Amino acid sequence: MRSRRYSLIVDESISAAERLLTTHSDFEIVTEQLTTEGQNGKLRWRDPEYSGAFVRIKEAADAGALFRVGASLIKMLDPEIFRAFDEVTMLTYLFNGQYQKGYLDCHGFQYRVVGIEHDERGARFSDKPDEPEPVDFGELIRIVDAPRMNAPGNGRLALSKGWYSRHGYSSKEITALRSGMRNFFQDITKSTKDDRLWTCFKDHQQKLVDRKTGRYRRDFLQSNARATNEYRHKTNIAYMVNRFVDPNLEYLFASRGRAVDEDLFALSEMLQWIWRSAIRVGEPINLYIPSSRMRKLLTDWIEQNT
Repeated sequence: MRSRRYSLIVDESISAAERLLTTHSDFEIVTEQLTTEGQNGKLRWRDPEYSGAFVRIKEAADAGALFRVGASLIKMLDPEIFRAFDEVTMLTYLFNGQYQKGYLDCHGFQYRVVGIEHDERGARFSDKPDEPEPVDFGELIRIVDAPRMNAPGNGRLALSKGWYSRHGYSSKEITALRSGMRNFFQDITKSTKDDRLWTCFKDHQQKLVDRKTGRYRRDFLQSNARATNEYRHKTNIAYMVNRFVDPNLEYLFASRGRAVDEDLFALSEMLQWIWRSAIRVGEPINLYIPSSRMRKLLTDWIEQNT
């Protein structure tokens, strides 16, 4: 690529760093038996002929992309991939709240954040990033205002991944949350399978699905969904999570002096998911968002951009 002097254009955001989900025993096998740890926690695979159960993790190590951070394995793209291009342009929104910013900062990349302006002559770069075209998002995004339905999401940490881990299927908190989502889809919006969509953390999605009927199981879309138009007809959507920066990635970036803005991260991830729905084609949507923190982040954003 370097010899060809290519330019790279990235649509939306790259998966610059991600935590590889392994059990504690798997983590010990990989770190103690299969790899050798080098500088900054980078792991090198010992056996070049290995072809066992951890072959995908080996591929990350062979690419210089596998790191140990505490008790977690982190896959991080080799920065030389991007340095091989003459220039890189990333098309994204709320860059300061994304993992890719921490990644670029960690590796010393120089970059300029720009916006886009439109007029009768067309579009051009501007010095005003993150300024969407003036749209009445308050009319397009109709947020459910029902204190009883929103009650399970009260509190800064409610509906976070740790919160879901602490509450089982039959707990009063999860039962109330499941009831709220059912009321939203069934009573408030009278939705059908064709127009509804919801999300929570993938490891906990079964907690919001009725065990007897399986209702809403097929209406799920993972919370980190990207770059798909498949759901642009969905008008009744439920955002059942409270997003925070992964603590392992937070430590990785912070240890190199490059923190990620936690609220901007949550807002960026939420908007990415919401924009999988009908709002991406300018149609109004109904939104159930029980987390008080996420709801405030969204309403504040709407006020700032309307």
